[in-house]
Amino acid sequence: MSLFPMFLKLEDRECLVVGAGAIGEPKIRSLLVAGAKVRVVAIEARPAVAEWARLGIIAWDARSFDPKDVEGAVLVVATTSLREVNEAVFQAARSRGFSATPSTTRIVAISTMGPWSVEGICKWRSRPQARARL
Repeated sequence: MSLFPMFLKLEDRECLVVGAGAIGEPKIRSLLVAGAKVRVVAIEARPAVAEWARLGIIAWDARSFDPKDVEGAVLVVATTSLREVNEAVFQAARSRGFSATPSTTRIVAISTMGPWSVEGICKWRSRPQARARL
């Protein structure tokens, strides 16, 4: 499978991370480095994530994922080890108009361009239309 690199300006934009374990912690850290406003939904969190929340660096809701959690986020990343939770995040985001990509691993990465405009840079096409152009 080929990958498409994507760079997003996330400074001061809300990003949601579902899960705060071994997979989630580095994702949260990289979002913080990018200047994102990070909101985490996870029943439990690794010590570093809990400390970031205690210091007010991130917002942590210590509970299960709710489909309404994706509202307001420009980037959503599911990092749990539970396929059914990751699938629920994927479905919630898709139903709200996100461009979503399920992974074959435990991680489901979901993003939306939200208020950003990409006109003039590229035109979004469905996969068959894009392939027809290649």
